Amino acid sequence: MVFKTSLRNLANQTGRHVSPRAPINVAKLDVILNFAVDMMLSPLCLQMGTDCCGKGVLTNMCGSSSAKADIIPVDIVSNLMIVAAAHRTYTKYESIPVIHCCSGALNPVQWHFIVNFIERFFRAYPLNECYRIPSTHFHSSRFLFEFNFYMKHMGPAYLIDLLNAFWGPKIRLTRIYQKVLRLVETLHYFTARGWDFDSKGLLELWETTSDEDKKIFNFDVRQLDWDSYLFDYLMGVKRYVVKDRLEELPKARRNLSWLKLYATIFNAIIWWISVRIFARQRSRRYRWFSGSIGFLLTYIWSNYNFRPPVRLKSLEEYKQRTNF
Repeated sequence: MVFKTSLRNLANQTGRHVSPRAPINVAKLDVILNFAVDMMLSPLCLQMGTDCCGKGVLTNMCGSSSAKADIIPVDIVSNLMIVAAAHRTYTKYESIPVIHCCSGALNPVQWHFIVNFIERFFRAYPLNECYRIPSTHFHSSRFLFEFNFYMKHMGPAYLIDLLNAFWGPKIRLTRIYQKVLRLVETLHYFTARGWDFDSKGLLELWETTSDEDKKIFNFDVRQLDWDSYLFDYLMGVKRYVVKDRLEELPKARRNLSWLKLYATIFNAIIWWISVRIFARQRSRRYRWFSGSIGFLLTYIWSNYNFRPPVRLKSLEEYKQRTNF
């Protein structure tokens, strides 16, 4: 992210000193979504999306859920650059044309939709190695994020590292979560803000493109179906990055069912201990009632998603579409 921002600023400064007659286009891009690009430029971001969210390693992020994510698929970027370069060869401009290849103004998608889609996807198509129930929540409050992070993640990591120091393997979970926290801090500037870029140049270029080229080099962001695209993207991460096989999906779903059972038992024990400690002077009926209500609310919060539903493809539809 920092490299991308610095590179964009360098391009802006360089473009000011170039002659307007030079055969140059300036294409400003959003956050590009692509497996190869993610692995080369930002492997930790890709790991966060799969290991952290899909495997339940991280369940909370700090940012504004209503902010525009402003992401763009790499195939749209490639098509735009090809068409823009060809268009520039036979078109004269008084100044260097600037084209914003962005989704925010033409086909916006907010962070709350993305995190909701990720959670629903990984609960329907879980990863083989899943350590906790996949869950994604955005906190606009810094205090709430840090409270959840240290209570749900860093605290248990310290406890597990302490136990591993005596009886288990030398795995430092605290170091892993420190890296995750640094990554969250890096992404916080982008997840907490939204930008609006003028896409007039992209629309003008689209209108001047022939119908045949529009079919071959489609870069119209307005035609993008985010449900379909995010499903294919996450399924591609599952298959080609994490190396999960679709034939093992029933096994992964059984593993997730066991995790839900373990979480239910753990929550029941926590509520039983809490009631025994904080309500020991109350009547037995009161303890049973308060413990049951607390356990029931925790169970509903952990196992049900009350956010708007998303459209997930069936496995048969995905196989047919991708010629699996």
